[in-house]
Amino acid sequence: MTMKMGTVRFLTDKSALERWLPPFGYTGTNHEIDLRVGGGYQMSFINFGTGIHHSFSVKYLELIMNECIIINKQVPCT
Repeated sequence: MTMKMGTVRFLTDKSALERWLPPFGYTGTNHEIDLRVGGGYQMSFINFGTGIHHSFSVKYLELIMNECIIINKQVPCT
């Protein structure tokens, strides 16, 4: 997945990820963020009503601040 300009900032800011990324009805927690190529972040979403959580990690494949970000989403962390 490739994103440009303004999207780069929200994908590299812990509090922005926690506010913007969770789907409706969920809260988000960013457990770890490492801002470098090969780094990434780990997050979990928790459903308000059911308490069910979903965890995943993202790896930064290319990171050029204020220009471009290429990520690889991995979803096996239940």
